[in-house]
Amino acid sequence: MQQVSLKQATEFAFQTLKANLVPFITSSPGLGKSAAVRQLAKRFNLKLIDVRLAQEDPTAINGFPAIESGRSTYAPPVRFPLEGDELPEGYSGWLLFFDELNSAPRSVVAAAYKIVLDRMIGEHNLHERVRIIAAGNLATDNAIVNDMGTAMRSRVVHIPVESNPTNWLDYAAKSGFDTRVVSYLSYQPNKVNNFKRFDGSSDETFACERTWEFVSKILKANYPDQTKPIPQDIAHLLAGTVGSCAYELVTYTEAFNDLPTIQQVLTDPMNCALPEAPAVRYLMTGMLVGNATLDNADTIVKYVSRMPKEFSMIFVKLLWGKGDKFIDLKGVSNMLNEVADILMD
Repeated sequence: MQQVSLKQATEFAFQTLKANLVPFITSSPGLGKSAAVRQLAKRFNLKLIDVRLAQEDPTAINGFPAIESGRSTYAPPVRFPLEGDELPEGYSGWLLFFDELNSAPRSVVAAAYKIVLDRMIGEHNLHERVRIIAAGNLATDNAIVNDMGTAMRSRVVHIPVESNPTNWLDYAAKSGFDTRVVSYLSYQPNKVNNFKRFDGSSDETFACERTWEFVSKILKANYPDQTKPIPQDIAHLLAGTVGSCAYELVTYTEAFNDLPTIQQVLTDPMNCALPEAPAVRYLMTGMLVGNATLDNADTIVKYVSRMPKEFSMIFVKLLWGKGDKFIDLKGVSNMLNEVADILMD
């Protein structure tokens, strides 16, 4: 099947859920499937119920044996909303998320058949406001994946996902990821996800959308000044997060030492020296965002406008991630309009 970006997969899943069918999103590890499901839950205003099927057993899905009036029955698990249950406060319903669907034992997958197709837990109907979504890894990626069998395959709508650096960088910028990480990956987008090249590598882990988010969190928690180089002494820690490309990231940020200062930019934005090397221009863009305030952003825009248009696009994305109020500034708004055609692609 044709793989799509996570952004497109999220929209396909939205359309599938509207039809009250079950989307099954599959991808290599770390692409953001769970984040996409959380986004969908928020979009539908549904309370998320996260069920990791690989860690379950059949009775935890179908219910536990019980005795009623001298006859055996199955008591449905309390986590599954049934007919007659009250809606959760503040929500329009529930999103039941079967994660690791194709990593679960066959007995557990079989137990989920009735829920996915018939919307029943044993002899009890699910609440009409429950929507169901599933996710899993690809069998080709050396992840723990089992054959689901044709019965389950025909009960879900398959949406295979591939890594899309451009879309993920948009998300990272708008989510306020560390600008040193985003500017580096804007310069080296092939490093966003190197999972396919991980096989045979001596690294303990690999770079992917999830592990780069880890790097951003480490930097923002411990080295929050995004206008300074990443210290060499944490290179090994970051390598334990995204693999050996972490050393290149650290080296990349050493160029901070050769950049014009923010004061030089603000004093004379139209004549202050511009870096020549593309890599350093990416880093400079990140540094400017790190120093931007509502009072000086329009002045910084004048400096950025002297660089090729792609850097204006990166600057606007990163600044938008820093805060929506920046977009209301006249200079920033004008630059956004100038690069709107690129952002829409």
